Amino acid sequence: MNSLIKLGMILILSSAAFAQNFNATGLALGNNFLSYSKGVDAFSVNPANLGFNNRVELKFISPLFAISNSSISINDYNRYFTKEGNKGEWDLNDKNSIIDFFADDGLDVNADVNMNIFSMAYNNFGFGIDLLVSGGVTLKPTQTLKAALIELDLTPNYQFKEPGFATGSFYSAVKYSFSYAHLLKAKIRKFDIDNISVAAKLNYYSGIGVLEVLDSDMHIKRFEEMADGTEEEGAYQRVNFKTRRAYPNGGVSAGGGMGFDLAASAVYDDDWHFSVMLENIFASIDWDVNTAVIQFSASDSILFDDDNVDRSTETDTTRDVGSFSTSLPVNLIFGAHYQLIDELDLTAQWKQGLSKDFGNVFTPQLGVGAEYRPIPWLPLRSGLTVGGRDGFLFALGGGLDFDVFEFNLAYAMREALWPTYSNGAYFAFDFKFGF
Repeated sequence: MNSLIKLGMILILSSAAFAQNFNATGLALGNNFLSYSKGVDAFSVNPANLGFNNRVELKFISPLFAISNSSISINDYNRYFTKEGNKGEWDLNDKNSIIDFFADDGLDVNADVNMNIFSMAYNNFGFGIDLLVSGGVTLKPTQTLKAALIELDLTPNYQFKEPGFATGSFYSAVKYSFSYAHLLKAKIRKFDIDNISVAAKLNYYSGIGVLEVLDSDMHIKRFEEMADGTEEEGAYQRVNFKTRRAYPNGGVSAGGGMGFDLAASAVYDDDWHFSVMLENIFASIDWDVNTAVIQFSASDSILFDDDNVDRSTETDTTRDVGSFSTSLPVNLIFGAHYQLIDELDLTAQWKQGLSKDFGNVFTPQLGVGAEYRPIPWLPLRSGLTVGGRDGFLFALGGGLDFDVFEFNLAYAMREALWPTYSNGAYFAFDFKFGF
C-alpha cells in the first residue's frame, strides 16, 4: 500500500497548476486580465499588448501558490473530519454528506505552483522563463464509500466493481518563451479603431517529469470458499492502478516540446480595448527519458471468524516503454477593457477550453474585474469568474505602483466569499521594475 499512497500524494500535491499565464495583478482581477495587461505582464498574459508598450520592464521570482478541491471547505473539514466536529462518530446524515462530496463529477483535488523565474519586456519584444506544474486529479469512489459507510450488506452474492475511480495527470516543465508584437497603424475610420496589434509567442518546454493515470479500478466481493478449497466465509477487496511516467536521469530534462500562442488586440474609441488569444497551439512535450508504465495492485481479504491472519498482497511492476507524447491544454480567450474614468478600469473575459488535457475543461468561463486607484500609486483590485475548472472564483488584491518599481499582491477564494467557506485559496505576489 506504500506505493499507492506515494502515487496518491504525487497526484494530489502536484496536480492542476495549469495556470501558465497567471500573475498577481491578473489573479486580483479574477484572472480577467487579457485586455488590460501591460508591459511585462502582457508578455505572459497577452503578447499582443506589447505592441502598445514603449518601455523596458523586468520581473523576477514571481510565484503563484494555490491549494483547492471541488467540494470540501475548511468548515466542512472541521465539521466532518475532526473529533470536535463529529464527536468521534458519524451519524447517517454525516455519512450522506461525505458521500455527496464525491457525487456527480467526483472530487477534484488541486495544488498549484507557477513560478515566473524571470521575464522582460522591451518595447514590442518579450522574453521569459517559467517553472510550471500542470495537471489535475479526480477521485470518484462514490459507490465504494456508499458501500463502506451505509450499505455494506455482505450477502452471499454481494460484490461490486468501480472502474475509473481515480483519474489524473500532471507534468512539470521549464518554459522558455519569446514573443514579438507588431502594431498595425492603419486607421479603420468606420469603426473608430486607431490601432491593432498582432503577436506570436513561441514557447519551448523542457520537460522535468510527467505522471498519468491510464487506468484504475476497485473490486469488493464476498466469498464462501478460499482459493485452496477451504470452506470459509469472508470478504475480498482489490485496487489496481496503471500509470505511465518519465523523469530525468542524472540531468534536468526528461523530454522537450514546443507550442505557439497567437494574439490580437485593438483600441476602439480610445477608452475600449478588445483582445483575443489562442494559447498552446500544437503544444506538446515528447518524453524519452526513464519512460515506463507502472502497474500497481493491492488486495486483502478477511474471514468473518476473525482469525487475524494477514492476507494482504501488493505487486508493483515497472515496464520500460518507448517515448510518448502529451498534448498541453488549448484555450481560446476573448477579453475587453473599458476605462470608465481616469481612476477606474473595468475588465471582462470569456475563456473556452478546446481540449481536456491536464485538467482542462470544455465548460466556458466568464468573468469581470475592476481596478480603482484612489491615489495614483495605490491600485485596488477585485474580480470574479464563474464556470470553467474553478466554478466560482472571487479575488481581491492591490499593490504599490511608483512607475519605476511596482509590487502586487493577490488572494482568491473558490466557491465562497469568505475564507472559511472556501474550498480553495490562491495567493500570488510579484515585483516589477520599469524605465
